[in-house]
Amino acid sequence: MSMKLERARKSIKELNCRFHNLEFSPDGIYRELEKLGVDIQGSILIEIFPDSGDTYVGKMIDQDGKLLAFDIDCSDPKFSAVIQIPFPKLTPWDIVSVGVELHEELYS
Repeated sequence: MSMKLERARKSIKELNCRFHNLEFSPDGIYRELEKLGVDIQGSILIEIFPDSGDTYVGKMIDQDGKLLAFDIDCSDPKFSAVIQIPFPKLTPWDIVSVGVELHEELYS
């Protein structure tokens, strides 16, 4: 296994350990994702970044195995959105590839 792949797997597993243990702050992130139909415990977080103020953007694989992009506004939820996006062409060490692998490992 390549070092890139090992690092990507470790990174995604650590991120999702925190995500599934509800360790991200503010907890409005979880509330908004759930309102938008995401099952937190059945999903794999790929990436999350602060955008501005109380807004966060990222990607995840949901409970149905769909790749989603999200924009969560914790202070004004009417601006929160989740959309399905196509899976890109991937290398084995790409974080989306590793997320798909982890989703299959945990939920298949």
